[in-house]
Amino acid sequence: MAELEINVRLALEQAPRLKNFLGAEFNQDWTLDWGSVEAVLKARIDEADETRRRELLREAQLLLRTLHSDDEFVVLLDFLGSGLVPGIDIDESPRTWLKHLHDRMQSGLSGV
Repeated sequence: MAELEINVRLALEQAPRLKNFLGAEFNQDWTLDWGSVEAVLKARIDEADETRRRELLREAQLLLRTLHSDDEFVVLLDFLGSGLVPGIDIDESPRTWLKHLHDRMQSGLSGV
């Protein structure tokens, strides 16, 4: 196993809720369930309770501190079996998208 994959797996072990979110909501046929990335984020992030958002936010912060390259985030999506394709489904780099996801989780939380 390549060092890149090992780093991703170790990071994901520390982020079980975010791992589940990305793997389940953006699975291979996610577009059949949701139709758009925005629909997923609205239903699963914007409408999540504060406790859930804080948990996801903490784990997103961990991944952003641990994984520094777009290549690592592509490996992360591949490892999760995600059908989310950077450049097609999202119009920004994978790491930038995770940063925007982080910011969305953080918006509206009290004391953050």
